[in-house]
Amino acid sequence: MSENALKDYGVETAGDLMSLLVRLEGSFGIVPAADGAGLSLDPKAPHAPKAATAVKLWAEKRAQLENGEIGAREYEDWKASL
Repeated sequence: MSENALKDYGVETAGDLMSLLVRLEGSFGIVPAADGAGLSLDPKAPHAPKAATAVKLWAEKRAQLENGEIGAREYEDWKASL
């Protein structure tokens, strides 16, 4: 998926992104982290378990990139496969 894919959903500004995130709160449990510096998932939301699994995989791929196990191209290919 390209970073421009969100434009298909009308997401072009930080305000647009916020609007999308708060709409996803109910079904995916996306909520602001307590410190306000990030997002977390409310496990009580209907789709939160699958979302949590996907985010965990993302974190693992980012860690592989950061520690040199995979290169930037492989990481971009993985993101494009989603």
